[in-house]
Amino acid sequence: MKHVRLERYLRDATRGLSPKKRVSVMQELRGNLEQHVLDRMVAGITETRALEETLNDFGAPQLVSKGMWGVHTKPRWTKAMVGVGLVTALSLPMLVAASSVAVLPKTSLDSYPWIGLDSVFRSLNWTDANLSLVGKNLKITKGSSKLYLATYAKLEFADSSIKNKLGERYVQADTLIQMLSNYRDSAVTFNQPINTKFRVDNQILDFSSLGFDIDFKSTISTVIGRYLFDYIKQFLPNKEIANFSTIEPGVGYQHYVKSNAEPNHPYLAIWTGVVKGYRKPENVIRFGILQSNANGDFKFETSYREVYFIPNWESLNHMKNNEILLVKMTGRINPDWKKSLQEGRGLIDPSSVLKIPISIGHKAN
Repeated sequence: MKHVRLERYLRDATRGLSPKKRVSVMQELRGNLEQHVLDRMVAGITETRALEETLNDFGAPQLVSKGMWGVHTKPRWTKAMVGVGLVTALSLPMLVAASSVAVLPKTSLDSYPWIGLDSVFRSLNWTDANLSLVGKNLKITKGSSKLYLATYAKLEFADSSIKNKLGERYVQADTLIQMLSNYRDSAVTFNQPINTKFRVDNQILDFSSLGFDIDFKSTISTVIGRYLFDYIKQFLPNKEIANFSTIEPGVGYQHYVKSNAEPNHPYLAIWTGVVKGYRKPENVIRFGILQSNANGDFKFETSYREVYFIPNWESLNHMKNNEILLVKMTGRINPDWKKSLQEGRGLIDPSSVLKIPISIGHKAN
């Protein structure tokens, strides 16, 4: 999140610390602020307003600077008390400690990393959650709610869907995302799809400090695409033959797009098109991922020489073959079940749509 007011606030709030301390404290404070902004945006307000409310809650940066100076410069035996006083004086929203989740690094034989599901249950205080494997069925429940169910063609496939190591049961990352996307008791939000921090029930599942990268891009985009599919296909001319695809936009023309995207961040690309069907042309809704570079720009290929980027969520009902909606991948991965999925609400904050002019591509070599 790049915002002039946020950067100024972080600079003022960490004033007085040594250069080394200032960098680490600023990073920690930025993470807390951005998470609170994200929480507010899930409720449907704009990023600008969410940031304003968050900074107001945290208080004047001069006060924060005093507290930070005390916590990070006073003798160790007094730091704990100063920290408590800082939180009390500023009336901060409740800050949740990131929870520890067991993860097995991905190997060349794995499609996804393996996540310790028992550690997830412990971190979320889900004492009534359960993982069961009965015959060909893998089932994850919380109380009477079914969060995940998979039926395998063969018994050995079901057996290999769980790993047991030192008393911990591991499932692959796509299973975890599917489980979280079906949770209905509260919003499940994520700050980014790589090395993610998920917030569930005021707890944080933290995958950002494991010592290796863990990538949820494809599983998160598939889940979001599945829920958005019914919403988008209602705008296509032939609703009954629309289908879902996760392939990239196509090849043929190389595009380099200057934009104001967050640097090095994945964006969900949503577009429609027509493909050759078995009997007649079919309308297709495609969901892919475009990764911004260090400058916040994009490089990609499509089958279209000219690509138009639609400017807002409402424009989905007018999309043509060479139009793309780019949305920053941050928000929530489970729908707002109290709102209609037909309205496409509760997934990916609509205010994070990128507004980009037309792109004229060059013929690929």
